[in-house]
Amino acid sequence: MERLSLIVGTFLCHQLPERSFAFGGVQFPVCARCTGMYTGLILALIILFVLYRGAQRCGWPSLPYLTFAVIAVIAIVLDWTTTFLGLRSGSNELRLLTGTMLGVALSYPIYTMLVDSLVKNSVRERPLVALRDVLLWLAAVPAALAWVYLSGLVLGPFAALVQVAFILVTFGLLIAILIGLFL
Repeated sequence: MERLSLIVGTFLCHQLPERSFAFGGVQFPVCARCTGMYTGLILALIILFVLYRGAQRCGWPSLPYLTFAVIAVIAIVLDWTTTFLGLRSGSNELRLLTGTMLGVALSYPIYTMLVDSLVKNSVRERPLVALRDVLLWLAAVPAALAWVYLSGLVLGPFAALVQVAFILVTFGLLIAILIGLFL
């Protein structure tokens, strides 16, 4: 099981054991930061699809989205840079948080590209304008953090396979966007 898990992440991540989660003796396929990105992205996409049922986007992204996206990018850049420069030692918890924030931020453009390239003749509306929608979407951050730890506690070594599924679904969605763009 661990071998399959690590094979999937081989070309995506450095997979350093000290920077990766392991439950039941099985290391996740990607590091803590990448785990957060994939988990946050998938959970936030689920929230967007439930909220908007595939409605196409219209206009520029909302101010709450842009604000969160800027904060997420600054957070991950600061986390990576300060650790890389040796200014502080990083923790997997902080890597998971900054990765999750970036994954949630990436969900909006991926959602809009998926809907724009695959769904025709749907209702046009601008996502993430209403406060309720923004708060539900942002709930993906604590939900993803909880998911990583709870899946490890409940599923043990099988939690790594769930992470493999998140990675495969992410790449499947990106392929669907490319297919939609070319068709």
